[in-house]
Amino acid sequence: MINIIFIPIIYFFFTFLIYKFNEKKIDFFLNYLIYTIYCASFFLLVFLSHDLISNDVNDYYNQGKNFSFKINFSSYLGAFFEIIISILSLFLFNFMNVFFFIVSLSSISILFLIKICNHLNFSTPFKLISVSLFFLSPISLAILSSGHREIIEILFISILTYLIVSIESRSIFMHYFFLLSVSLILFFLHKTYIIFIVFFIIYFLIYSNLNFNIKNLFFLIIFLLFITLFLYIFQNDLLEEIDFYNKADGSPNLSFENLLQFIMQYRDNVRIGSGVRVSRTLYDFNTNDFLIIEFMNIYISYLFTPLMHFNKFYSVFNFLDYLYVIHIYFRILAVCIILIFFNHLDFKIINLFIMFLIISLIWSLGTANYGTAIRHNLSSDFLIFVSSFYIIQKILKKKNIKD
Repeated sequence: MINIIFIPIIYFFFTFLIYKFNEKKIDFFLNYLIYTIYCASFFLLVFLSHDLISNDVNDYYNQGKNFSFKINFSSYLGAFFEIIISILSLFLFNFMNVFFFIVSLSSISILFLIKICNHLNFSTPFKLISVSLFFLSPISLAILSSGHREIIEILFISILTYLIVSIESRSIFMHYFFLLSVSLILFFLHKTYIIFIVFFIIYFLIYSNLNFNIKNLFFLIIFLLFITLFLYIFQNDLLEEIDFYNKADGSPNLSFENLLQFIMQYRDNVRIGSGVRVSRTLYDFNTNDFLIIEFMNIYISYLFTPLMHFNKFYSVFNFLDYLYVIHIYFRILAVCIILIFFNHLDFKIINLFIMFLIISLIWSLGTANYGTAIRHNLSSDFLIFVSSFYIIQKILKKKNIKD
């Protein structure tokens, strides 16, 4: 009875949101259609008791219900998804309602991707293809309609992306306020984004084409001081969370040596502790390669396995694996388009590509099987899909002008 009451309310609530904030009818129709497909897919996965629901998402639900709120800061790092589940459980009461709400958050991600395309002046056909290619790909549909944490990750990365491409449409104060807000949420979403935000903010501030007058410079300094103060106050909690320590006395310490130690130890633990489900897709092995070569192999394997090691994995493929191989071909095509026609990129699109590189590189360092890589890659794939379609449209426009 509770499901009958809450699920339609959630559905109509998100439908109203996307109707309210989509400026064009075609945008609302696209947003609404994909959202409805996601809702149907969620109920199908629940009905079939699919592994995506019965194993991974049930674990998240139990962790969220039993989440205990503490005073110490470090207990909240990387726990934002569990906090959301914990709060929703107070009002929505059961698994079906909570995760239907979480799946519905994808409608807001779709909304922001549509707005990103509009700010980049995508034509209607290119916008329809770009949004559909990512959100209606079988891999995205399977992962995002099952209630995984990547729903929240994509939501806030799409908001961050929107802030970047629409930077000229708001005051400098509001720009830094929103950028700071999204950055802090990503801090708490997963410890990986602690590293991403630091690197990306440094990059963005160095290469931003903002007009640095006195007013802009003032807000920039305030923004940097706040981030620096935040990192300084909570440095021990951050170091404890990411497990960087001095091997001599065990005290928290951040250094290049400890970074390498942390990465290699983490990957060793994944290899040693892999269960049956994980070991099937394990692509990472101990090597004695030169450090740079080993990191390149890690990154390339993260992006392109199981296609990269097809002979090793094809005998244990399931249907989702074959679909992921097709998804990888689209990723390869998008990357090739960006690299070949790099001179057609403008500042905004370069930012998107840099975001893709930073997110995917950082995730790759802690991923040792392609089952996990499938989910992690989704948080950055839409960045290169949008970038590649932007280039294609730009080239076609130039060709039409010449003709």
